Amino acid sequence: MGETYSENNNILELKSISNIHNEKFIIPSFQRGYRWEPVQVITLLEDIKEYIEKKLDTFMCLQPVVFYKKNNNDNKLEELVVVDGQQRLTTIAVISRCLGLDNINIEYNKNNKALQDILNNVESYLNTNKMDINNLFNDDNKLLFEKTSEIYKKIYLSARNNSDKVNLLDEYYIILSYLTIKCWLENEKNIEESIKSIKNLFTSDKDNFSIKFIWYDVTGEINGKETKAINIFTRLNIGKIELTDAELIKALFLKKDNFKDSELDKKLHIAYKWDEIEKTLNNDSFWYFLSNDKDKPKKDRIELVLELAANIKNDEQHNLFRNYENKLKNKNELDKHWQAVEECFMTLKEWYNDNEMYHYIGFLLNNKLESLENIYTNIYTNKLESLDNIYKRDIIKNKVIEKIKTKINVDEVKNYTYYNNEEEIKLILFFSNIYETIHSNQARNKKGSVTETITNRFPFDLYIKEDFDVEHIAPQTENPLNNKEDRIKWFKDSYEYLEKIDFSKINDDEIKNNLTEENIKKIIENEDNKNINNIIFNSEKWNIIYNYILETAIEKGKNINLEDEEHCLGNLVLLPRDINRAYKNALFGIKRKYIIDKETEKYRFIPVVTRHAFLKYYSKNIIDLWTQEDAEQFKKTIINNLKEFLGIN
Repeated sequence: MGETYSENNNILELKSISNIHNEKFIIPSFQRGYRWEPVQVITLLEDIKEYIEKKLDTFMCLQPVVFYKKNNNDNKLEELVVVDGQQRLTTIAVISRCLGLDNINIEYNKNNKALQDILNNVESYLNTNKMDINNLFNDDNKLLFEKTSEIYKKIYLSARNNSDKVNLLDEYYIILSYLTIKCWLENEKNIEESIKSIKNLFTSDKDNFSIKFIWYDVTGEINGKETKAINIFTRLNIGKIELTDAELIKALFLKKDNFKDSELDKKLHIAYKWDEIEKTLNNDSFWYFLSNDKDKPKKDRIELVLELAANIKNDEQHNLFRNYENKLKNKNELDKHWQAVEECFMTLKEWYNDNEMYHYIGFLLNNKLESLENIYTNIYTNKLESLDNIYKRDIIKNKVIEKIKTKINVDEVKNYTYYNNEEEIKLILFFSNIYETIHSNQARNKKGSVTETITNRFPFDLYIKEDFDVEHIAPQTENPLNNKEDRIKWFKDSYEYLEKIDFSKINDDEIKNNLTEENIKKIIENEDNKNINNIIFNSEKWNIIYNYILETAIEKGKNINLEDEEHCLGNLVLLPRDINRAYKNALFGIKRKYIIDKETEKYRFIPVVTRHAFLKYYSKNIIDLWTQEDAEQFKKTIINNLKEFLGIN
């Protein structure tokens, strides 16, 4: 619904089922008909049952009913034209009828029928024909659909021609829901107790035991024009996007009756700040610093701030909205609750803008070492209100130290291997990138060439979006290449990089006879060759070829056997998953060139430690070879940095 909340006189409230019997609901012809299947009806019934059994000290909240009031001259029931939410409203009305409660009055403009009349016809037919409807559930609900069709045909189709059927589908699905509900109730173990409990729930208006709709009156926005109602219906039903907690809470804060006529500036301030918070959270750099949720729609990201400010978790549908609806019942407390939202947002901005806080908190959150709620509520807000930024950084830094120590045995890091400690190695490499990023800024500041300007920041958004893996720097001696494309690519890249390979010395006649210069040229030019394919796709033959190429690379000074360091920290870095797949186990020089090309030409994010490793930043050896000495020096640097940060000698 967006900005309209601040400029239209829409009204948002909660309304229990027990309080909607005095309205007359009109389902306009622009709405699609009632179409709930048994699975949806049963899901709602099971949700109601679960709510009762859990004995929650709050009400059960249903999706919004969006409506506008129609001018009514007979002064009987107030007529509400339903713009959105008729499926659930109709089902609740049918459940109410099945429980023997007062009717909820619904009429359908499309066929000029009232729900009450349809249900009267169904019950009359069942009573007249003494039809047993208690055992209709089975694996495919075949009996349920058969009985529905039988009743539907007898009541509505016997005097109609086939062209009328399409206009009677509402009746079919209403009959289907009625039978589903009746059968579900009859199949309950303690039927009398269950019916009694649901009846009590449907007739209750208590905040701690009732079912409430989110009641959204858009009469002010419609202003008597049905075309505007159709626009709202379309907006809410493109891809069936329901109103979110964020949209509903915005409407709560900006309700017209929250403000006196003299308080327009206050309302405009809240609307302006809301938009500012949304805009900031829609910046991926800001969002992924705080969250690794890639699925959260941008329009709902503000819920993160609303949850933190209210200190609740939105783990149930509309739980967040219910919380704020309860808080804002007292209009005198609106300022207090909005101030909590603003203060929360300003704190998150403070973290984001402080270079060290940004990196330390982003590290904790993105590695799931600490929750945002705990950092904000327990670690930060309660302890740091009176401290300046230097001490705040120290407390957060100490939390990073504490969490790293619980995950990593520093004395054993030198013995960590890819196959036994991949999770710990990934954490260490992530930390190393954070550490080097922070220290690169500090070094520049100390030299005086850059004063307080932040020049380097770890982009959590790119790290999360690109799905990083732990990858070997120099190739593994074991052959990890299993599919056709990977083997062909590795062969071609290695052959060209090593400037031809003489296979005449290989100790296998079949390979020797087929890997001729002429046939290899066909591989390079992507021509298919059955004999070569048979060799490369044979695992035994491929292992011989693979190891022969590695030995040739060693002879040419383009590779070296790392022995004990092959799977250790000194031969491992973080790389985006697609780069890892494309050049998995490539020779160092090939992978190095590819990574540099990706970063410079394709503007891909390569973490600073990965880049430094492939540029031989940690050692002075020849650039096209990753040696035992390189691996040992790389590992030593990472461990020393880790120990320095943790305060370990």
